[in-house]
Amino acid sequence: MVMEKSKATVRRMQNQAESDFTKVQLSKIKAKNAERKETKDRLTERLEHLKSGLLDAELRAGARAQTDEANEKSRVTKQRKKELAADKEAKSVISKAYYQASRRQDRENKYANKNMGRSYRHFCRACSSIPDYMLRNLSEMPNNKGYFWKSVACYGDLPAERGKPTVLFDRKRGGIMVIHEWTPNEYKVYEKKGKDRKVLVSCTQRRRRALPPVRAEIAQREEAERLASIPRRRSSARRSSGGRSTRGRPRENRSSHGKTQGRSKRQSGSRWEPEKGRLRRRNK
Repeated sequence: MVMEKSKATVRRMQNQAESDFTKVQLSKIKAKNAERKETKDRLTERLEHLKSGLLDAELRAGARAQTDEANEKSRVTKQRKKELAADKEAKSVISKAYYQASRRQDRENKYANKNMGRSYRHFCRACSSIPDYMLRNLSEMPNNKGYFWKSVACYGDLPAERGKPTVLFDRKRGGIMVIHEWTPNEYKVYEKKGKDRKVLVSCTQRRRRALPPVRAEIAQREEAERLASIPRRRSSARRSSGGRSTRGRPRENRSSHGKTQGRSKRQSGSRWEPEKGRLRRRNK
């Protein structure tokens, strides 16, 4: 039907005056009609092959390919849906865990704030009720000694004694004094009743924790400064000679110096009393 219309258009344009436009249109229509005729002939041939059964194998292969393609698309769709469901489930688990963790953290923070407030009020009450004798003792104690008063550690006002352990005294009922002692490696607890000797109750090894790099560097610097501030000991020779070194002095001079000292002591009226172990000056 389309080809018939095209042929009618060609006949109508041929009756018109010849021009470039009609020539171009006629050439396009003829090319289209040739292409349509070729397509018609090919389809007619395939229709005859279809009726004769020559295209059965091709049709089966095409149907099988289309089925495989549909199955593949269905499998991909199912896999995508399964992945989306698994991702949604994982996100739901993470969301629930985050929600539970947030609630737990909020509850812990709430109780921690309550405990801090309660502890601070107890600390203030304990500090305001420290006995006068304890305050006097603390004013004369170094900072690494002190008392436990109503479970609050009270340290001395004076500078801490270097190299000494931290000691806190805790007075219990019945006249029992509990002594807590901390060293860098151990924690010891003693008990003392009245004027008796203190008795070791327990000794626990302290676990040394690794300091952060910055804190470790500060600790090393403080230790170096502490060692540098310690005065050096004078030699025994200088102490025995009263600060005057005898190194390099001739032997005879040193011996005569010792004899002169002994003679001056005897002449001054001093005598040695071995039973008392000290040098006593004779009364004149």
